[in-house]
Amino acid sequence: MYRGPVHYIPHHAVIRPEKKSTPVRIVFNSSNRYNGECLNDYWFKGPDLLNNLHGVIIRFREDPVAICGDISKMYHQVLIPEVDQHVHRFLWRDMDDTRNPDTFIKTVLTFGDKPAPAMAFAALRMTAKENADMYPTAAKVINHDTYMDDVCTSVKTSEEGAELIHSLNNVLDTGGFKIKGWMSNREVNGTSTSAETVKLLGNTTEEKVLGVKWNPNKDTLAVKVKLKQTVSDNITKRKALGAISRVYDPIGFVAPVIVKLKMEMQELWKAGVDWDDDLSPDIQENWKHLFSELEKINNVTIERCLTPHNASEEASLMVFCDASEKAFGACAYLRWRLNNDTFETRFVAGKLRVAPLKKLTVPRLELQAAILAARLGLSITEEMSLTCHEKMYLTDSPIVLGWIRKPAGSFKQFVAARVQEIQSKTKTEEWGHVPGKLNPADDISRGVTAENLSARWLHGPSFLKLPKSEWPSESLKEVKDEGEEKQTKICGQIDVEATHTPVDITNCKTCKA
Repeated sequence: MYRGPVHYIPHHAVIRPEKKSTPVRIVFNSSNRYNGECLNDYWFKGPDLLNNLHGVIIRFREDPVAICGDISKMYHQVLIPEVDQHVHRFLWRDMDDTRNPDTFIKTVLTFGDKPAPAMAFAALRMTAKENADMYPTAAKVINHDTYMDDVCTSVKTSEEGAELIHSLNNVLDTGGFKIKGWMSNREVNGTSTSAETVKLLGNTTEEKVLGVKWNPNKDTLAVKVKLKQTVSDNITKRKALGAISRVYDPIGFVAPVIVKLKMEMQELWKAGVDWDDDLSPDIQENWKHLFSELEKINNVTIERCLTPHNASEEASLMVFCDASEKAFGACAYLRWRLNNDTFETRFVAGKLRVAPLKKLTVPRLELQAAILAARLGLSITEEMSLTCHEKMYLTDSPIVLGWIRKPAGSFKQFVAARVQEIQSKTKTEEWGHVPGKLNPADDISRGVTAENLSARWLHGPSFLKLPKSEWPSESLKEVKDEGEEKQTKICGQIDVEATHTPVDITNCKTCKA
């Protein structure tokens, strides 16, 4: 007779006919309350061991040969101690309600348990650690290129892919983990792996990887949305926010389209519209137009691979930022020199923010955009295994360049705190000026339709494809010096952070006095 703690957990079925592998999933509800208490009240959540999704996607895009696999029933491969098994008792009568149910216990991790993710990832990482000496590359992939139960990475050649898959299978087998089936855009079946192991996706039109639609045949990525029901319904603020939230774009390459909807959502907040209030006919029509435009992002694609096939040297990371009165954002590109001495760029990521409801001047919003660029650039360089021999951050605001050039302590709190963060994440000499009409981040700050997403946004401004000697004539030094001059030549009675207006003090009676 077992004398430890005992608890019975309820369960129910989740039916999803579209899921061919598991059309019916049994869910055990550890959060169900009885007499005011539930099992999850007695668990610690444990550490967050999830890898950075942004980083996993970047590494999945780095090299020409993409590899991905899904660990089969990952949680169910991890055993739990006996004392925990008996608090996972459940009743089962096999759909026969004419007899008393049997009592079973769960011996493996349960999806609904609060600490289950941490325990599963800890077991996976321990498996990698135990095999790191024999299979160092596979162990590194398991530790860094997994998200939930998905393993996604990329390698330079098909031979490397075949060897990596073989090593990953061997490592995962030692921990009892199995991959449902490997997928790749190239033929990676070699002597180390059988033809049945890898599903070649070269003729597949679409595959979902980490929530992003991947076309292996063209090797492109896309964002898919379906909003027809929302467009035809009576639109409310609740439905509008729900539609925006359904657009999953971790890369940010359709940010210039999404920002228009977020701007309009902010207008609803300003107008004090409640969640289920009827909107005026004009606003209804405007939202329906925006939703019809949003569905056109299904036609927008970018290259998955960040490395051109004929790249000859290390890449340069180019990060642009811009702001308007309504929004600000940043976007990043890799610039490669090719073997024929030309240049090619690849879109890496984009980030957007709508302007806060509290009114800020445009220069301060430009400074916010510069912070976003600094964070984006740092995140990319930390997560990417490719080496960037050069980084540049480009803004079209001379005032922001002047602020970044000077010590943070010389400004008031708002500007000082943000300049300090930028200077801690980037080097002053990495910042330069780009004319506004050539700045691709301008698309984020103002918003464009899906049909008007320009080549400048998807592939970077045209001057990046030219040698540096042919870039726009406004040099980094000229703009920085001008920014410093405008910062220092101000009247002592005027707050430059509030007005952002350069003042000529030559004839200022107050300053002369």
